[in-house]
Amino acid sequence: MRILSLLSALLFCTALMAADGVLESPIKDALALGNKKFQSCSGNHWKKNEDAPKRGKTGRISSRAFFQKYPDHELEITELGIVPDAHFGTFKPGDKFGNSWIVRAKGEPVGINHKSATWVKAVIECMGKDGKTVETVIKPDRGCGCGGTSDWFFNVPYSAPSGKHTVKLTWEYPKMTSQKLTREYTVEIINDSGNKGPDSDLPKLIKKHGEGNVMVFRNGAQVNGETYAGVDDMTFSYGGYENDRTSIISPQSNRVDVGYWIVNRKASFYARGLFRFNLDAIKGKKVKAAYLKLSIKQNQKYLPPVLKQSFPIYAMKKTWKEGQREKKYHVDKRGLSEGMPNYLYQAYPTKWTAHLASSDEDRTKQYSELVIDPEQLQIPGARADVTQLVQEWVSGELENNGFLIGKDLPKELNNVHPGLDGKVDEYKKLYNGGAVPFISSDEPIDTAFTPRLIVVLD
Repeated sequence: MRILSLLSALLFCTALMAADGVLESPIKDALALGNKKFQSCSGNHWKKNEDAPKRGKTGRISSRAFFQKYPDHELEITELGIVPDAHFGTFKPGDKFGNSWIVRAKGEPVGINHKSATWVKAVIECMGKDGKTVETVIKPDRGCGCGGTSDWFFNVPYSAPSGKHTVKLTWEYPKMTSQKLTREYTVEIINDSGNKGPDSDLPKLIKKHGEGNVMVFRNGAQVNGETYAGVDDMTFSYGGYENDRTSIISPQSNRVDVGYWIVNRKASFYARGLFRFNLDAIKGKKVKAAYLKLSIKQNQKYLPPVLKQSFPIYAMKKTWKEGQREKKYHVDKRGLSEGMPNYLYQAYPTKWTAHLASSDEDRTKQYSELVIDPEQLQIPGARADVTQLVQEWVSGELENNGFLIGKDLPKELNNVHPGLDGKVDEYKKLYNGGAVPFISSDEPIDTAFTPRLIVVLD
């Protein structure tokens, strides 16, 4: 998926698990997000490399055309922004860093454009507690880039250890060439958070109601003596960079976006979040309280005002499946007009009645609302009281097809691109300021901060 702000899980050597005990949140102001805003696109963050292949149809071409033109040419990686001394700089958890790189023919002013750029493979090396170097594979996502670049972003995990770490990057085109391209960098991380757990209210709930009556449904947590793996989640979106989100339900790794995101007319999308928790372990039980908890993936100053907006929560009436749909549901990208397969199969195997499941046939009435969570430790985030809905699920009164978060798309915006069709102001009435990127259940490092449902049994 080519989306400018896409980020993935990165940097870390030792896993963090939530600690027990009453903790005071270091976030005195729940909206006090980070200290810097990363500037991407065309080397704006770093000094521009004037030697890089220029924008245009001749300077940055498709991979197919490139390897036809240079079948046996030696390849090289060119930084679009020159990183001083190959050191990304100093960052704190939640910050992001990265650059744009172009694969090119050595000695030639021609490179491969972003639409066919290869995925980069990367590892992070840092010192383990035993004094030995630990090497961990990381999987960044690429952004759309600007003018044919390929931007790669790395999020500093909230559980990343302090220190100076080595980042090794490798580019490969196995179907085109046996050549491998590598780059090595360093990054300094300062983590003075003390690796606290995510929620200050959890120990309070346990103290008040008893440990046996408080359950945390989160992938990797212990539920009834077994490791729980019952969370499914994903971004449900429309638009993207030149419609690249239009024909699929977006299986973004390690995050779920909710809201409206726009950089320019082409690069824009509207997104809702889907979250489902398997609650078979408490089927038939009486629920005294239930709280949905989500943590923010990035440390960005634009997020607080976005979180102040309304994020209604509905129950899904129809089933859906996490991940990219099967080939038989993959159709062309001409649009989402009624009668087009895209309109019906935005999440297989379900047929939606309205765009992004925005009708009474697709989702229930509003049950709750996501609001800023003052109880989260380390990471600002959001919570919702979903007691009534969870009780209806476990009692069997309502089929559990999960939560749908975010405002419905009105009928007048059906099949209207969020940036290209002149309705930006209408989309901004729904959400303004950017989409909120929540950590998803696929996050491999900051597992304690993945979506969680805290249930108090009566």
